[in-house]
Amino acid sequence: MINAIVLLGAIVLAAGGNVFLKLGARNFSMVELFQNYYLFLGIFCFVLSLILYFYILSKINLSIAYPILTSGSIILVTVVSYCFFNESINLKQVIGLFFLLIAILLISQK
Repeated sequence: MINAIVLLGAIVLAAGGNVFLKLGARNFSMVELFQNYYLFLGIFCFVLSLILYFYILSKINLSIAYPILTSGSIILVTVVSYCFFNESINLKQVIGLFFLLIAILLISQK
C-alpha cells in the first residue's frame, strides 16, 4: 500500500511540475528567467517526484512503475489543463485517456 501512495505522490508531483512550468511559460522572458518563481516551483516538483520515483524503483519493477508514472501523469496533466487552463479536449483524447486508465489498471494487477 505504501508503494502505491508513494507512486501516486510521484505522479502528482510530476504533473504539478508540468503545470508550474506552463504557468511560468505564460510570461516567459529570458531576461527575467531567474525571477520566475513558477519555473523554480516546477523544478522543485520534478526533483521531489524523482526522489519518490527512485524509491519506487527500489520496490517495484521498472516495467510496472514507468508506465504507471507516465500514464498517470498524462491523465492528470490533461485534466488539469482542461479545468484550469481552459484547454480543449476532443473525443479522441478522451478515448485515449480512457485507454491509459485501463492500461494502468491492467499493468498494476498482479
